[in-house]
Amino acid sequence: MMVGTPRPWTAEDRAANVAMVVRIAIRSARRRGVRLESLLSIPRRRLLDLCVQGDPTCLVVRDWLMGNRKYLPDGFEESFSASTAKNREDA
Repeated sequence: MMVGTPRPWTAEDRAANVAMVVRIAIRSARRRGVRLESLLSIPRRRLLDLCVQGDPTCLVVRDWLMGNRKYLPDGFEESFSASTAKNREDA
């Protein structure tokens, strides 16, 4: 077994990581409410670390969770609320 430095992340690795963090954030918001505290500590830390690195997707999601609707696309909140209500009806 070789032990050495880890290989650097590729663009695909980074995109997959961002997608996973955003998916967890949206799922947590649907289940526990639209707020940063709805995320468990590890995914919240990963989201905030990606924000510090300047990832635009994570910045929008963080702002949404913190109540800042300024940069959200038109209709985002309504479509999210509608899909949440539909999912609850299916449950």
